[in-house]
Amino acid sequence: MRTLSIIFILTASICLGQTNIRVQPFDSTGNAITEFNNPVLQARLDSAVSLLIPLVNSKEFEVAFLKVRCLRKHGKSNCEIIDMIRSGQGNYSKSESMIDLKVAFDFSSKEDESRTDKQNLIHLNARRVEDHGVDLLAATLLKEYCHVLGFRNSPLKARLRVYTVPFRMERIVMNQLQKQNSAKLSKDVIAQSVN
Repeated sequence: MRTLSIIFILTASICLGQTNIRVQPFDSTGNAITEFNNPVLQARLDSAVSLLIPLVNSKEFEVAFLKVRCLRKHGKSNCEIIDMIRSGQGNYSKSESMIDLKVAFDFSSKEDESRTDKQNLIHLNARRVEDHGVDLLAATLLKEYCHVLGFRNSPLKARLRVYTVPFRMERIVMNQLQKQNSAKLSKDVIAQSVN
């Protein structure tokens, strides 16, 4: 019976057009590679993507973004921005709901932050990925994907940057994942007290 339930859930998510995420590995100079040569970074990236997929597809994520005001939206409503993300716009294949992330780990980067270049390659600081949790990496991936979609930071004042679409998305992902972690921790504590 459990197997049938799992098959039904997977079939329903495919029929409902669930957004998926595909990571394409690159080296820091922009050349496509078959896989990352660092298993720790690969595992963190895989974990971040596995957190991000259900989150992007969740109603809670949508509701949270619909409540915020953003700068530099290029005339798009928050609802249209969610649709852009979920449909995988910015990709080469718009027929599938697939977010394609071209990712490179930079080991020599002096920058603490991630960045997206003109070829839509997301450069992640390898040391930062090693030092921080996968929640932050998941949030960073969605923030950088917003840059791929054409949403930029405020060029005028750094203090306005936190109100732009990429930074709002990053904050929402972090908040949603923290809520999930708190709920899971509460369930674990209750389960331990019952046993």
